[in-house]
Amino acid sequence: MRPSSCAPCWRMKPSCPKPQWKRSLPWNPQSTPSMRPCVQLESIASLHPRRHRPRAGPTRQQGQFLAFIHEYIMRNEARVAPTHAALQRFFNLTAPSVNSMLVRLERRGFIRRIPGKARAIEVICPPEWIPQLDRPFKF
Repeated sequence: MRPSSCAPCWRMKPSCPKPQWKRSLPWNPQSTPSMRPCVQLESIASLHPRRHRPRAGPTRQQGQFLAFIHEYIMRNEARVAPTHAALQRFFNLTAPSVNSMLVRLERRGFIRRIPGKARAIEVICPPEWIPQLDRPFKF
């Protein structure tokens, strides 16, 4: 059980004001950070190195999604990303399928999204990895 003073930050500190937490832990607090269940993380990049630096190119379907997003942003006067509905219409997919693909693209490091903000998709993969669209689209 985490002490109440450390619960908001989700990390346990040896200098915690409630020293009784050491008795309830099944692990040694002086052990290496990789053995601790709750440690402060330096950055997300250390957890998911492939998230920010993709090592392999996209699959065919992922490439089509990247191409559509890139083309949509380039052709749009406001330079905003497409909505989920626009992706659904173009690829003839359901909303969960579109969201799943966007999550996969983000995990592999091809796009960046801002949670809670509409149309906040940015293509961050190398331009040579973005193929041509199989079919043209209209606004």
